[in-house]
Amino acid sequence: MTHNTEHVFGLCLPSALPVTLAPGEHVQYRWLPRDAATEACFSPSTQQRFACYPTYNQCMSVSLHIASYNMHKGLSQFNRRLTVHELRDRLGTLGTDIVFLQEVQGGHSKGASRFLHWPKEPQHEFLAGHVYTDFAYGKNCIYDTGHHGNAILSRHKILSWEKRRHLGALIREPRHAALRD
Repeated sequence: MTHNTEHVFGLCLPSALPVTLAPGEHVQYRWLPRDAATEACFSPSTQQRFACYPTYNQCMSVSLHIASYNMHKGLSQFNRRLTVHELRDRLGTLGTDIVFLQEVQGGHSKGASRFLHWPKEPQHEFLAGHVYTDFAYGKNCIYDTGHHGNAILSRHKILSWEKRRHLGALIREPRHAALRD
């Protein structure tokens, strides 16, 4: 590994919503207003990221269905089996507007040579398929054989995106309301 950069995703929601988590992962969470979340962070760089997010009153109350998934580079436990094809099928059935993905392979020469059905395109493009019309990808880990990072898949047009300390995107909602995630 030559370097590592963390990315943070955020999205304005109309209210606190119940969270469904995978059993055994992220077992502690809580909804906090932006300022309280900033104070709860011990890392100065994370505090700076939270300060960039809008407050609840600045958010629009547009109904969006979102999902977030750590895809573990499209491989099963212990990297024995390629799972990216199954994931693509499942994503197509969710009915989500936006999907945030972590540990997405943007390129990996060893994976392509090891697995017969490794996608020819980067995993985020493969996963977008015909369901998600737009996507953005930010590298956060680069190594000799490739790189991986975070991605946003969207059914709505991504008007712009940037990778600084986080991967952010300005997305156009069908009713033409601009959302900042």
